[in-house]
Amino acid sequence: LRTITRLNRYRGLYEERARFEAAIAHAPEAIVLAETDGTILHHNAAFAALLAPAAPAPSNFFACLPDDTAAAVRAAVQSGVPRPAARESRLLHARAGMPIVEITHAPLPWAGRTIVQFHLRDLTERKALEMQLLRSQRLELLGQLAGSVVHDMNNVLTAIDGSASLIEMGAPTPELHLQHIHKSVHRAAGMMRQLLMFGRGSDGDLAPLHLDEAIGEVADLVRETFGKRYVVRCAADRGLPAILADATQVHQVAMNLCVNARDAMPEGGVLDLTVARRTIDIAAAALAGADARPGNYLAVSVRDSGTGIPPEILPRLFDPFFTTKAEGKGTGLGLATVMRLMRRHGGFVTIETAVGCGTCFTCHFPLAVAAMLAPVGTVSQP
Repeated sequence: LRTITRLNRYRGLYEERARFEAAIAHAPEAIVLAETDGTILHHNAAFAALLAPAAPAPSNFFACLPDDTAAAVRAAVQSGVPRPAARESRLLHARAGMPIVEITHAPLPWAGRTIVQFHLRDLTERKALEMQLLRSQRLELLGQLAGSVVHDMNNVLTAIDGSASLIEMGAPTPELHLQHIHKSVHRAAGMMRQLLMFGRGSDGDLAPLHLDEAIGEVADLVRETFGKRYVVRCAADRGLPAILADATQVHQVAMNLCVNARDAMPEGGVLDLTVARRTIDIAAAALAGADARPGNYLAVSVRDSGTGIPPEILPRLFDPFFTTKAEGKGTGLGLATVMRLMRRHGGFVTIETAVGCGTCFTCHFPLAVAAMLAPVGTVSQP
């Protein structure tokens, strides 16, 4: 009886182990069991499917990651944090190109010691869909600006034609008219440059960027394209440091918010763009949403004097394809794109609004690396 009982216990343990092995083997996500130094002990079929079949599988997990990501993950493993934040990275030695994966890991007791269990989720397809969404939203934004740009470009060409005609007629001060022509040409070139920047269709590298200068450029374009019914004001604190950001995407974030502000003021109004330092403490971060973290930020605020947002709409405001505009007036991608781009920069968005009293969107860009970059002067335009 003791022997039978022992055999039944062993059989139960064997079957339980087989079930767990099958769960890992057939999991849709790649799972890797490795020593703390990265030496691979076991991996499932999903991980093998990510790797190139012709090349030998690497024996160390960190060899599958770029050097900077491998160093960061190794440091996180050695720190002993139970559930560190997920990390996105390219995967080396992969079957097709370098797919983007989301990496999470956790310590795991194993035969009297602790090993690491890595989970890899393939994000390549989702990232491609996000880029398509971003391109679609850029096209929508360009379409909304097209009418205003054509009208303003016609005014520029009219001014150039008038000055050239006066010079042909022998005007007494041709130098003045030539100056008008030069100014008009530079104005038109600046507008076209901005539109081409908005039309770029992919994520660029993060590079040092002075937010006050970038927001000043957006304010210039908005002032030129929105018409005389809108008073556009732009101001920034003095001595603001630069941040690491994608200039094109910062322009797109600000332009999306400006277009929304214009739509909230159909009869015209005041649009204020400001850039300022802001410190977020633990209490403020808890109130600002899941993406907020305590720290120092550069805050870009876009405030309008429009109709405001009803409270029942606020929870769905950043949902893709959600819109309160009439059919054909918008796709509902603007604010969803703003949220996506802010998350890419490690920032977050807050809203202040009241029905009939206007709305203020504030985008917080983290200032963690700004101390290493040189400050610039103020941008203040009436």
